[in-house]
Amino acid sequence: MIDSKHFLNGISNTGYLTAAICAFGVLIVWKLISAIFFSPLSHIPGPLLTAITPHYINFLSALNQRTIGTYSLHRRYGPIVRVSPTEVSVLSPEAVREVYSSPHYAKYAPLYSMFGHFGAPSAFSSCTREEHGWRRKAVSQSYSLSFVLKDEVATGKVLQAVKDYLNFVESDRRVDIYNANTFYATDVVTGKIFGSEASMKTLAGNEAHREIVLGHYDRTGRVPTWMLLELPFITNVLEWLAFYRRKAWSWVWGGEVKDREIVARIRKWSWDAFMDAKSNSREDTIAGRLAKLVREGGSAEGVWDDRGAIIAEGNDTPQSGSFGYSTSYLTLLDYWVEGDDPIITLNAQKRLHSELLDAFPKSAEISGSGWPHSMDVQILPHETILKALNLPYLDAILKETLRIYTAVPIRLPRVVPPSAATNSTSSHRSGRIVEGKFIPAGTTIGAFAYGIHRDEVFAVETGEKDKPGDVDSFLPERWLINGGVEGELTPDASAKEKQRIRAIEARLWAFSSGGRNCVGRHVSILGMKLLLVAIYSRYQTRVTPNSGVKVTHNRWNDRRTFRDVLPFLGVDGVVTFTPYE
Repeated sequence: MIDSKHFLNGISNTGYLTAAICAFGVLIVWKLISAIFFSPLSHIPGPLLTAITPHYINFLSALNQRTIGTYSLHRRYGPIVRVSPTEVSVLSPEAVREVYSSPHYAKYAPLYSMFGHFGAPSAFSSCTREEHGWRRKAVSQSYSLSFVLKDEVATGKVLQAVKDYLNFVESDRRVDIYNANTFYATDVVTGKIFGSEASMKTLAGNEAHREIVLGHYDRTGRVPTWMLLELPFITNVLEWLAFYRRKAWSWVWGGEVKDREIVARIRKWSWDAFMDAKSNSREDTIAGRLAKLVREGGSAEGVWDDRGAIIAEGNDTPQSGSFGYSTSYLTLLDYWVEGDDPIITLNAQKRLHSELLDAFPKSAEISGSGWPHSMDVQILPHETILKALNLPYLDAILKETLRIYTAVPIRLPRVVPPSAATNSTSSHRSGRIVEGKFIPAGTTIGAFAYGIHRDEVFAVETGEKDKPGDVDSFLPERWLINGGVEGELTPDASAKEKQRIRAIEARLWAFSSGGRNCVGRHVSILGMKLLLVAIYSRYQTRVTPNSGVKVTHNRWNDRRTFRDVLPFLGVDGVVTFTPYE
């Protein structure tokens, strides 16, 4: 018999170390083999690294290449791609319909919970359909197209913001376009929520309101969003150190910590505006209607209080509520002035100007139809608004700009639900079939507009070398039958063109899809179209480098969120508005 004590004593320390290293190596090899060949997502196409570590996609995020990098993976691997050991990206129409039309795919809580404020969730940040349903129900009627049009005809809220925008431009026709569009979005959204009397008046020159808005965008102490999600401990430490560094600086030089001060001012303004609507029973506004729900104590689905009501209005602040609208306005005007080909840009402006003159002649004498050439009107008739909304080339420009320069290009993550027929005693795996692949329950899955909008369905043949119709080119004519060229088509050609238009309209994903799409899309479209009609019936716009105009924030080169597609790198955002003669 072998003496175990003697046997162990016979092994040197080097032997122990070698054995430990070998065991650790075997463990690592087994982990790698398991991740590559036996993990729940091993059958999903994707780079080898994405089966092993989540830091492949984090590395792309650190380089501001998450969205474009994911799109490159789809071009290589197809409509469904593994981007981490627990995350899948999809692009096909069938997969998008499965994930976003089904009520069972919950929002990815770590991301969306970041949008809750005042200690209460919003409809946007609610992750499950039960949490989301009753909150959205309270505001959905106010954001329906019929109500938005009726409200604008009665109040002229958006029209007033358009007037203020034109006055802002006329004060100095060289304009910091980011500030101008952010101010416009803020005024429109707060007017919609609180009413014209209580809205912000940033374009009209209210300095207190401008300080709040600009201060919100000046919060430079924030770390990138992806770090908050993927590296929360490190992020919290960095935020803690940054906060106390600023606090120490404030002790030495006086003043408050600007980051916290701005957040407090934003919340105070929102809270005061809501309580004003509540105390004055202003039920013709969204704030007033939500205040009524608070007084009534809620509904069968959920209970409203002041915190939940103010969150539902605009996700806690006028800035967060207006961010999507602001970005949409930016994408439209920015293309005109920063486009890759200024000739195409100017030609599009001229064609739009011609369409506007045809629709709204300067010599019109019918009441209300003097707009947009005259801003003396206080409200627009319903017919005038509908005419602006249905201008073919303007509509094509809006769709094409939102396709290429989508306000939110990133992946909108959901969580795969359990199989409908699976229960706790079932021996079958729980999950869903997407793109013919089984995806286990709990997997993060999502689509992103940047990739969807580059589907080959958008490609067209133009027959002109100087006007390419590929998916990366700006071509509003792709949204028009026969490119908007007059002339009769054969019945077959006409039917084919109509089918093509229906196909690309179904793929436009600027406002997401399904029951949780953007509730404010009609307000956004109305605001964009009325503003564009007013601007391009009067002006041409051009980028003005080295203008000498001080730019408050250069948001073109620095984004601190997942919105990492920066199409206008290196510009300062100053635009000159030149009147048409």
